[in-house]
Amino acid sequence: YAGCLETVGGNSKGKCCTFPFIYKDTLYNRCTMKDSPALWCATRLSYDTHKEWGFCK
Repeated sequence: YAGCLETVGGNSKGKCCTFPFIYKDTLYNRCTMKDSPALWCATRLSYDTHKEWGFCK
């Protein structure tokens, strides 16, 4: 749908990125390369809680 940034890989099966999302107590408003060799995002508000993510398409 409009505004959905789909993901590939990870464990979210193509779900849309959730913005903003929280990773290691930091708020992200876009895909990040923090602790990763490629751009990724969380697909739920808190990666710290849910551990759901994917690479940004």
